[in-house]
Amino acid sequence: AVVQQNGAALRFADEPFRYDRELALAAVRNDASALRHIGEAMRDDHEFVLQALHANSSALPFASEELRMDRALVLRALQKHVAIFHYVDRAFRDDLEFLLSAMAQNTELLSCLPGRLFADREFALKAIQVNGAAFARAPPELRADRTFVLAAAQRNGAALQHAASEWRRDGEIVLAAVSTKPDILRIAGERLRQDRDFVLAAVQRNGAALGYAPEKLRRDRDVVLAAARNDGVALAYAAG
Repeated sequence: AVVQQNGAALRFADEPFRYDRELALAAVRNDASALRHIGEAMRDDHEFVLQALHANSSALPFASEELRMDRALVLRALQKHVAIFHYVDRAFRDDLEFLLSAMAQNTELLSCLPGRLFADREFALKAIQVNGAAFARAPPELRADRTFVLAAAQRNGAALQHAASEWRRDGEIVLAAVSTKPDILRIAGERLRQDRDFVLAAVQRNGAALGYAPEKLRRDRDVVLAAARNDGVALAYAAG
């Protein structure tokens, strides 16, 4: 009961209590620093430390140095609790491949990353491949660069959801986006959506795009046939 009210009290507890997993977790939940007062073997126990981090995300700095620098453990912890990122060692925060791996597991991490990272064209494109919303984090000069926008759309069509409307009227960019995300056709410029040849090209790339085409084109036999040839399930989107 004492450690539940004051986690720091664990430092004064007898050794058997400091090895009691239930008591230790209760203490960490109340006070992150209690993690450094638990039994040494438990501080080096991957599974226990993960439980402790899930109980209190700010406990990471109080884990053993070995576990603080354990890439796999930190990634596992971030998978469930993005708040842990604020306590991750600087070495990981500066490791671009680590950041991409972490974001692939928990897309909420995107909001925690510093904006300066997205000024790097290659990192921005890799981040977009993991999470299309990363397009919005890219600096204005990149978001205004057609070559960059096209590359982003090719990697993850969802990027177009965060792009300026002018790019949704660009046929090549929209087709690239539809290839990986068929519902992008729904937000394409109206002239493109009503263009039979354009929609035909879209469903040839991704048959599921038929479901987001105007009704008149979902009734068009050639368009439906092209969609079905790409994806047999697309027939379900044809208008009767």
